[in-house]
Amino acid sequence: MAQQQQQQHADQPHPGQGTHNSEATSRLCVKNIPKHLTEQRLKEHFSVNGHVTDVKILKTRDGQSRQMAFVGYCSVKDATHAIKYFQNTYIDTSKINIEYARRYKGWTAQPTAVNETAEPAAAAQATDKEHRPWSKYSVGSSKHQTLLAKQQAAESAATAAASDAKAARKAAKSAAKA
Repeated sequence: MAQQQQQQHADQPHPGQGTHNSEATSRLCVKNIPKHLTEQRLKEHFSVNGHVTDVKILKTRDGQSRQMAFVGYCSVKDATHAIKYFQNTYIDTSKINIEYARRYKGWTAQPTAVNETAEPAAAAQATDKEHRPWSKYSVGSSKHQTLLAKQQAAESAATAAASDAKAARKAAKSAAKA
């Protein structure tokens, strides 16, 4: 009996994977949210388990909630932890279901006006829009590169300040000895 239960548990998908084949991403799809929920409240709710970068509640043309949202995290690790923590929990009286966001199969890049006589670089740039990262924390975005450059500059400034402090202490010791 216990062996049969273990086999049934092993056949069930892991949290956030559902029945489809999706890869882990830092963006989550949250289903069955309450209709009255705001993006600010949803962000506060999911911020308990990591740094939330953005929240988007899907709405109909007339502004009604579709009871589905996307929540972006800073890292895949935070997103995975959030799935394990929030899967099959409740927001107000709605039991939410969470999975990794996946690319829509029929999705293609928006057509851009590229002149046929334009250089191949312009055509390549138009097709690059298809693979554009969605968040400033995603690798490959220009904002991500800027954040990394700022972090590296801050680290180098800190090490330079630390080495300057060591040099000043050595100079003070040698001056004290003389």
